[in-house]
Amino acid sequence: MNRDVRTVDDLLRMLDGLFDDHPAPDRWDRFYADRDRPVPFFVSNPDENLDGWLRDGSLRGGRALELGCGPGRNALRLAAAGYEVDAVDLSPTAIAWARERAGAP
Repeated sequence: MNRDVRTVDDLLRMLDGLFDDHPAPDRWDRFYADRDRPVPFFVSNPDENLDGWLRDGSLRGGRALELGCGPGRNALRLAAAGYEVDAVDLSPTAIAWARERAGAP
């Protein structure tokens, strides 16, 4: 895959290419199925940079879109800070985990 990104069109082509050679349609579901896997973003704490920006006031409320939210740790932190959050992921397993963490049905 060509990773030379100079324009918006180059970026869109690169992102489309990430899914064209996807090894298996359920790859991400299998990835998120093992919650005990030692993956840094499986923890419930948000990204420390995001948390710091929210605590020091660099970010102030509004709306947020989290693409590839995984189990929702950053989306939940943003929501707790008063943001209206839309969080999406390719994996229904990841979304189910995020909803579980949020206490949503």
